[in-house]
Amino acid sequence: EAKQAYTKGKSTESALHLVVNSIEKSLNIKEYALIAFLDIEGAFNNVLPTAITESLTELGVEPPMVRLIHKLLISRMVTATLGTSTQTRLVNRGTPQGGVLSPLLWNIAVNKLLRILEGGGCKVVAYADDVAIIFNGKYPQTLCDLMTAKLKMLSEWTIANGLGVNPSKTELVLFTNRYKIPQLNPPILNNCNLSFSDHARYLELVLDKRLKWGLNNQERTKKATIALYSCKKAIGLRWGMSPRIVNWIYTAVVQPILLYGVALWWTALHKQCILTPLNKVQRMAALCISGALRTTPNEALNAILNLPSLDLAGMERAKSAAIRLRDTGQWKAQLYGHAKILQHDKSIPKITDLCKSIEYSHTPFEALIPDREEWEQGRPGTTDAICFYTDGSKLKGQVGGGVYSEQLDIRKSFRLPNHCSVFQAEVHAIKEALTCLGNLSLQRGHLNIYSDSQAAIKSIYSTNTNSRTIADCRRSLHEMANQFTISLIWVPGHRDIVGNCIADELARQGTTKPLLPGEESVGMPMATCKLNIKNHFNTLANTHWQNAPQCRISHQTWPVINNKKTSELLKLSRTECGMLIRALTGHWLVGAHAGRLKAPQNDFCRSCRDEEEVETVEHLLCFCPALCRFRLKHLGSPFIDDLTEISEINLKSISAFIKSSGWKTC
Repeated sequence: EAKQAYTKGKSTESALHLVVNSIEKSLNIKEYALIAFLDIEGAFNNVLPTAITESLTELGVEPPMVRLIHKLLISRMVTATLGTSTQTRLVNRGTPQGGVLSPLLWNIAVNKLLRILEGGGCKVVAYADDVAIIFNGKYPQTLCDLMTAKLKMLSEWTIANGLGVNPSKTELVLFTNRYKIPQLNPPILNNCNLSFSDHARYLELVLDKRLKWGLNNQERTKKATIALYSCKKAIGLRWGMSPRIVNWIYTAVVQPILLYGVALWWTALHKQCILTPLNKVQRMAALCISGALRTTPNEALNAILNLPSLDLAGMERAKSAAIRLRDTGQWKAQLYGHAKILQHDKSIPKITDLCKSIEYSHTPFEALIPDREEWEQGRPGTTDAICFYTDGSKLKGQVGGGVYSEQLDIRKSFRLPNHCSVFQAEVHAIKEALTCLGNLSLQRGHLNIYSDSQAAIKSIYSTNTNSRTIADCRRSLHEMANQFTISLIWVPGHRDIVGNCIADELARQGTTKPLLPGEESVGMPMATCKLNIKNHFNTLANTHWQNAPQCRISHQTWPVINNKKTSELLKLSRTECGMLIRALTGHWLVGAHAGRLKAPQNDFCRSCRDEEEVETVEHLLCFCPALCRFRLKHLGSPFIDDLTEISEINLKSISAFIKSSGWKTC
């Protein structure tokens, strides 16, 4: 559990979850958490080869392999050239820079250190060369004494293996909600007294001693602002990157910086002091994307550009991350702190199809993907084999599967939960075929299972998987392979192959059958789970927009958040996009609004010259008689009753009308 780097399924989120979970546990029961955050200096460059080879030997690696790795580490030559001078040196320590084996070799070397440190009330979390040593308890001085002992062990191991730990770079934090802390003798590292800090940075997350997340929020907004302004230099009002590209930069680069590690600090999103700085960055991004006036309301920009407020976006990311960690066995649920996010939420499934990655060293069956031409010459596979045809189907939101064997006179339909995918039905059908065969007392022989899903066959045949459905099917295949020689064979669909057509019809029938108790445990696909979460928060964002005060014109021209319309808008040029958003929000340099911004304005409509008509967006789009010919040509009617009808008109048509009106330069 201590090693979190360079391991499949683990990440900085899983490492931070362990650290923050320990802190919150102590704060909840009003105890102390003492954590030393260390950086092992020169981890990859200076570790002695003997540290790696000794660890390999302890793990039971064969001596020839150990000698080969030792030879690799001590026999490297490095050549450096500067101008006319060239120097070559023998490298006999560290691991190769960029080497495929280097991360694994470091994990093996540091494994011994982690075993030394753990125990005695100590918890260790290591991500590459960043190590957190954690002690929890009621008595802070006792924690300091225990920390000194562990730091001594750490120092001895690093010196013995050619490494080091710098006390000045080591951050020591005593996490507590108490204001009065007794005088303490701090822990000692390399004969230096460590000093207590109010906060520490671990894996780019700033942890303050009360876990209020204010300092982390400042760091997040600072980094995101720097990234955004780096891009802003290439953006002008009428020139630069297109709105679509700027939107991609924000959603793919800037927003992930803002919400990094949000699964750990989502509890702070309800605080206005945390949310306001985050939303300021999003507002700057929205202005860069759209070219809107600075007076345009946040709610209108977010709705038109389909940018949910960051409290909703953060919660969406946090829930998805928590489900992923939970189903891969790395989430420690609690009734408090960040780990309560999945508690009492009926929209979150109790289990998904995701599981911890499983590696298969042996595959006792074969997978064949014959060409369509081969099927025209006859059925591929062993001629005297038992043959099964399997298929999956999804009709009207209901999922089912079918299994057919002419030789064994088997016709079986089954139903799966509605949240399942067709892919799961295809895989489950193969498993059902094996179950049917297992219920019969048959002699050893050949078994051909035909499926029209190449994705299912290739996924089952893969040497690793993180799908529970695949793992269950693979388990059945391994068991049945003790008795039969199994071939999974692809059959082309919709080619009038009799067995496949019958299996397809059985699968369709399966969608109408009742769900049996044993099938209820099939997990929801992780992609479906994420989509459900996304749709839930999209609904919340839509409700928030419809209940937003003010934005009178925007509510009429853009009544609901519409991702398709937003995509159409972002495909336009910067000039067209900015012009449309100004018109649709009413924040345009026309009439009274121009006057409020101290810009030149007309007291009456510039098109019809009617002194009684005030120059407004409504007058332009709906009523101006001078523009009725252009309105008929582009918008389909000479006059429009009100702005709500504008929401149903194509954006390009609105843009063409504004251009032809002569108002586009406003």
